[in-house]
Amino acid sequence: MIRKIFGGILLATSLLTAVSVSWAQQPRSGGALRVGIQSEPRSLDPLLVITDGATGHVVSNIFNTLVRYDEKMQIVPDLATSWRIEDDGRAVDFFLRKGVKFHDGTDFDAAAVKFAFDRILDPANSSPYRTFFKPVEQVVVINPSTVRVVLSQPWPGFFYQLLYVGGMGIPSPTAVKALGNAGFARKPVGTGPFKFADWASGDRIVLTKNTSYYRPNMPYLDRLEFKVIPDSTALTTSLRTGQLDLVRDIPSQLLPLLDKEPSLVPSVKNAYSFDWLALNAAKPPFNDVRVRQAINMAIDRDALAVAVYGKGARGSTAQIASANQFHHPKKLPTFTYNPERAKKLLAEAGQANLKFTLVSSTVKPQLGQEATVIQAQLARIGVTVTHQVMEHQAWLANVLRAKNFEASTVAGTGGPEPNSYVMFWTKDNPVNFVSLNNAELFELVPKAQGIIKDAERKKAYHRIQELGAEEASWMALMEVPSNAVMSSKIKGYVHLPYNVSYFDEVWLTQ
Repeated sequence: MIRKIFGGILLATSLLTAVSVSWAQQPRSGGALRVGIQSEPRSLDPLLVITDGATGHVVSNIFNTLVRYDEKMQIVPDLATSWRIEDDGRAVDFFLRKGVKFHDGTDFDAAAVKFAFDRILDPANSSPYRTFFKPVEQVVVINPSTVRVVLSQPWPGFFYQLLYVGGMGIPSPTAVKALGNAGFARKPVGTGPFKFADWASGDRIVLTKNTSYYRPNMPYLDRLEFKVIPDSTALTTSLRTGQLDLVRDIPSQLLPLLDKEPSLVPSVKNAYSFDWLALNAAKPPFNDVRVRQAINMAIDRDALAVAVYGKGARGSTAQIASANQFHHPKKLPTFTYNPERAKKLLAEAGQANLKFTLVSSTVKPQLGQEATVIQAQLARIGVTVTHQVMEHQAWLANVLRAKNFEASTVAGTGGPEPNSYVMFWTKDNPVNFVSLNNAELFELVPKAQGIIKDAERKKAYHRIQELGAEEASWMALMEVPSNAVMSSKIKGYVHLPYNVSYFDEVWLTQ
């Protein structure tokens, strides 16, 4: 496992062992696992779109990645059996697993890994991950089972970036070339434990067992069904009546009800996810930093969190989750509820009677609930908010890509790597849809990415969070716990507090 990735040369020689789970019974092969998801994926191509939580749980079973997480969120081998850090952290040699086949029968090799990186880095593909992988200068095939990734600087977070959200799944080059990007997004081909079988839009995605999976005798399940159920009540009912076996990211306020069901097992973990408030700094009235700061100070984040997620939920105090070691230790001013200060700032900016539209996406019902609570809270200081609910595909087009909005609630996740929370604050990043323009942040964020020593990294990321709080355009509202509820017949499932679910080791008792 990785400890200090760039503290010198490191050779990771441990092979991927099964996630440590002791079973009282022998695993049983067969059966179908029915998983509830609250939103429909936009695409099942993990390299060309930012994957949301629901998508991450699907694609992490179609594709393998070079590395994966174990039950402690530590990096362990997957398609790479080992790796070696070269050139003082400016190159990584991956030694690849041999004999692995893609679902279309073609060979997985170093050329396929290079193809995956090249797809991300090719400007013609407009991958949102291109900026995230900016330190990657080139990928070189050494031989069929060895590939070298050359970096412009040491990058301590490189391995975690490979697993951001749904992970950098390695696609079949043959399938991508045959289907094109649009076709591949609907019919993905990877090396994972399950093969894509069917996608009934608005209803379900079906995966079937990959009988040629590289892990002997796995997966145990014959079939995975991801059922799209946007309504939380319907989702809960489906769990209670046995129509679903597992639901990830279920709203916290529903857990007490489900905890009473003897056939269900809830799991709650401190996570790396936030719900955010995005204020478009390029459009009036939010082109004035005083207005952005005022809106943030007028939001009671703790009350908002409890109203949406129930007892025990908490508002954020910084931009990086408290589960991450680079979380800012102090509560920053613009995260602090201060309605009197907010009213003064609005008066100074000539916006005492401020009116604006707050958009929420249907990707997650809590985003709309948050907008309604924010609407009520801001009314207390004389701000009039119009709440507009936008279907998720329309939100992606109008807010994320066209930047045609004033304000929006947003769901997002980071991870163990701090840069995943702040990579939006980089120049020319297409995901910087809040139009932030801060020279110090634009310089500091890429610089922090290459800092090796933890003490210096913490200092840099604390400063980044302070600057981001001052800008007040992309602001965390609350930390969102990772919730899972599953049938007691499920064995071998490890609940990771992240947007991935590995089902290769899961089996059913009946």
